[in-house]
Parts: sequence; structure tokens; C-alpha cells
Amino acid sequence: MRCWRSPLSNRWKFGLKLLKKIFKRNHTPLPAEIQQRSSTEEDKIINHFKEQFAICFNDPSLLITAFKHRSYLNITNEQREASNETIGIFGGMRTGFGGYSILIRKDFPKRNEGQLSKIKSILVSQPVLAEIATQLSLGDLILINKGEEKTGGRKRHSNLSDTFEAIIGALYLDQGLDKARDFIQKYLLSKFKTNHAKRIIYELQKPPAGTCSIKI
Repeated sequence: MRCWRSPLSNRWKFGLKLLKKIFKRNHTPLPAEIQQRSSTEEDKIINHFKEQFAICFNDPSLLITAFKHRSYLNITNEQREASNETIGIFGGMRTGFGGYSILIRKDFPKRNEGQLSKIKSILVSQPVLAEIATQLSLGDLILINKGEEKTGGRKRHSNLSDTFEAIIGALYLDQGLDKARDFIQKYLLSKFKTNHAKRIIYELQKPPAGTCSIKI
């Protein structure tokens, strides 16, 4: 399957350089068996994105980092900054990611700020992000250690939602804001509106906080 790849602008190059600097740490060389396992799992992630999303990363290491749970660092002997928790900051959906705001206004043009805020609170909630990640089979690709996997780590909402946000961050750094918005629109907003249509309508019809209805 053909996939799109966007050139890096100076802004993304700077962000990418900064991120690599954060991740660059000296660690003990891995045994050959672990290196082979890691390589196999990483290839699986890269191929999955090419086939399912038609996305080719300029720097595949960003995509790999998006799937790297902190428990996996015990295997790779990396510092905690190398987990997807760091790169997820660049996704920033819960902290006002610009791509989200524009898309929400486009999809709900007649809603006021209060109503848009309600929609946002549902959209970026951990259960919703985890639900979308599950539908996209992202849990099967998360890089975790055996202990985390045995305790249900691939289905844990926090892991799934963190991974989804980290993917947005990786895509933002690798290919820019427009491509990150495209991904959000296609794989989050569209599914969100389909899966939670009734909930959205209910929230929009609720009276503002601090008001009450008076029957005569």
C-alpha cells in the first residue's frame, strides 16, 4: 500500500532535534536475543502503520517511541524520558492541542464556547481515547514488559490513551500540524461522533452550570 510522507519544516526539525537530545542516553548494550525481539516488534509497528493508515514516517524512531510504555524501558535500559509519556506532550490534546480546537469548531460551527468545552471534555477523556485506540488495534502493538502484559497492560485505558496521544505527538513532530489534524479528523473525531452521538446531544442540551429550570 502506498503511504504519504511529508517533508520536514524547520520547526519540526528543531522539535525533532530537541526530542532526540532528550532521548540520547548512554545505556548498557542489549543481548542479541533482546535486540532481535525489539527489532521484530518495531518492524511490526512500522508495517502496521503503512498498511492500516498509509503513513510513512520520515523518522520511524518517533513512531516506535509513541508505542514505548515505561515498563519496556526495563528491557532496553533506557531512561524514563524515552517512553511515550514524553512524546505524548507534543500531542497535547489534553493541554490545548491546536489541531483539536480548529477541527472541533469546524464540525460544530454553531456551538458556543461552553458547548465546545463540553464536547472537548468528552473527546479527550481517557475512556474515549482508549476506546478509539482499541478499535484501531493499537493495544496489540504497545511495547511493554512481561509483567505489565500479564496484568492486562494492553487493555488498560491509561496505556491506550497515552499511546494514542503519543502517536499524535510523533506525527506532529515528524510531518507537521496539518497531518496531525488529518489523523485526528479521520481516526478520532469521525469515530467519536459515530460512537457518542447520543451523549454529545445530551451534553449540549444540558443547561449551563448554576442555572435551574422553573416550572409554572
